[in-house]
Amino acid sequence: MKVQNLKYRGVSFIAFERETWKGDTVLTFSCDNVQLLDGYPTTSFSTLSLDDMADKIDYYMDNRAEQKVRNELNHKASESFYGHR
Repeated sequence: MKVQNLKYRGVSFIAFERETWKGDTVLTFSCDNVQLLDGYPTTSFSTLSLDDMADKIDYYMDNRAEQKVRNELNHKASESFYGHR
């Protein structure tokens, strides 16, 4: 399996070839950058194209403030629900 380290907007991710169940070789991209995903409910993600990887990295970088608000609302909702039992 060929593995290549890549970067987009300072975020490291890898590209690797894998074989499908049909025997075809495809290129897959995977990211588990801790700093990028901090505050999001995921530890890694994968895409099937370089453009999709760039789009996802853009999303995670550009929507951090909105995610922080969502996390706070989720925490308050959980606290309200579980705190009154």
